[in-house]
Amino acid sequence: MKYGELFHFLLNIGKDPSRLIFEDELTGIYNRRFLHNYFQYKVSWDTLAGNPLSLVMMDLDNFKQINDSYGHAVGDQALIWVATLLKRVAGEENLPIRYAGDEFLILMPGGVSRRPYNWANTSFKKFEKNICG
Repeated sequence: MKYGELFHFLLNIGKDPSRLIFEDELTGIYNRRFLHNYFQYKVSWDTLAGNPLSLVMMDLDNFKQINDSYGHAVGDQALIWVATLLKRVAGEENLPIRYAGDEFLILMPGGVSRRPYNWANTSFKKFEKNICG
């Protein structure tokens, strides 16, 4: 067993492997499969007007340059950092999701009117503050 495999094994001892169905293995936030399942089983499309749902999508610009310049291990750490920050700004009522690669979503059940827009503005200012200092 290689060091990396052993490290991964030790990190995941005692964790339920079924959680990986809906959880991104790298970042620990929800994954695309969770989103599709949520849309299929949790969203009442017939009553959406009374129970609105919003999505805020974020794509990391030029992320490929991080992997190309510094390697995938650093790229993985950057993705983990972004996911951690998303969890923090998402709060309890919103759901952070890694959609694919460097694309992330915040699913906002009950997101009405300008709430998602205001949330996104506030959150991206927090991101900027964490990135730029």
